[in-house]
Amino acid sequence: MKTINLVLLFFILLSCNGKNNETQKGQTIITLELKEGNYSFFEPIENTIQFSSQYEKYPKYYQDLMSNSHFDLKDSLIISTLKTNYFSYIFELFKKDYLSKEEFMRIGIDSLKYQNTPKDNKLLVGIQFKKDRQILYVDQNKNGNFKDEKPIIFKSDFRNHDSDSVDLKNIPKIDYSYWAEEEGVITRFKRKAIIYPSLNDYRFSETNDEISKKSRLLLKFKDYWEGNVVLDELEYVFIVQGTSRGNFSLYIKPSTQNFDDKNPIINQNFKYEIKDSIKLGNKVFVLEDISNDLNNLKIKEIKGKKFIYGNKIGQKLKNLTLKKEKLADILKKKKYTLIDFWGTWCKPCREQIPTLKEFFNKNKGQINLISIAYDKNLNDVIQYTTKNEMDWPQYFYNRSNGKGIIKDLRITYYPTLLLVDNEMNILYKESGTSNFKELKRIINLKK
Repeated sequence: MKTINLVLLFFILLSCNGKNNETQKGQTIITLELKEGNYSFFEPIENTIQFSSQYEKYPKYYQDLMSNSHFDLKDSLIISTLKTNYFSYIFELFKKDYLSKEEFMRIGIDSLKYQNTPKDNKLLVGIQFKKDRQILYVDQNKNGNFKDEKPIIFKSDFRNHDSDSVDLKNIPKIDYSYWAEEEGVITRFKRKAIIYPSLNDYRFSETNDEISKKSRLLLKFKDYWEGNVVLDELEYVFIVQGTSRGNFSLYIKPSTQNFDDKNPIINQNFKYEIKDSIKLGNKVFVLEDISNDLNNLKIKEIKGKKFIYGNKIGQKLKNLTLKKEKLADILKKKKYTLIDFWGTWCKPCREQIPTLKEFFNKNKGQINLISIAYDKNLNDVIQYTTKNEMDWPQYFYNRSNGKGIIKDLRITYYPTLLLVDNEMNILYKESGTSNFKELKRIINLKK
């Protein structure tokens, strides 16, 4: 068995950082319009928000909500709360003596900042279980009275399913109004959404309390912002999802390309952040800023750049140093290099190693392969790679380090495969286990 020498990886990778559109001094303002509809590729963190009961945490507050609900105790009502502005909500609880001074101080809220903010900082839903039905009463007029709301009825076992495995089409839409504060400016939003039970959403805190479990709901947006721009006769679509300027996701793609509903991770190649650079048509732009109401995206042309560095297909990697050897020097050895991001803690990563190993052994005359272990313990990586005869360059990246290649390439899923050619162009990026068919197609390998 061959001993694999691992080296600590040091990185010098820098981040790359339509209609009625206006252009001035190299800047273009792209108008984004709020549209009803649904993209199935949005991640739950982008287009859903969680409700939960305050029964355990703030029992006096919860009892007062119950007293104002216009339901009798015999009706077995449960009240679930969505905090549309968390800090304002907590400040209100403190002012009404639902929250102790000690706990308020521990949270560390600037009371002056939230002294005069709007009071509509929550949305309440009443929940009942009757026979084989779960009934929701959404307090859309925000008066705390659920008797004047039209019920939304589900089968009681609906909440046991994952949200992506049940039919959400027939759930009636609601008008969801909320506000967000950015740098002292209050912006109000009016959105379309649905609300439905979801017992097993991974973001809910663990609890043994039955009332807390029965209160679990999700609000899912049924709208998003969209705009387009034509540059050098090519049309690009801009899509924004989120709740505010401080919490949104931006996707940009050519109108001729489609999002991948079967493998949503592929869509990360269309995902950008403010201050990223992007090639649109024959020009390179920086995504400068977005307005508080998410209606206007400002981009600015960068002069004199032939290509851009980044983390997506079609962009170039910045050079990085693997101890003493430059990545560019490694890439020159063969036309293609496959970079494998993995970890000993990651079950799908471990399961993919035999397939990766077989692929490399069959094709190592045509490709380089390097693996980067995102791990806590160097010895664990050494033992694993030695035991499994991973006979190609192995590198270690400490999980406690928040900077470098993991951040700059935005590697958030494991395993992730990155195929790069000898000129540093990113040809392929996929997260999750792979069948290597697309890799074979790209590098023209025969089965």
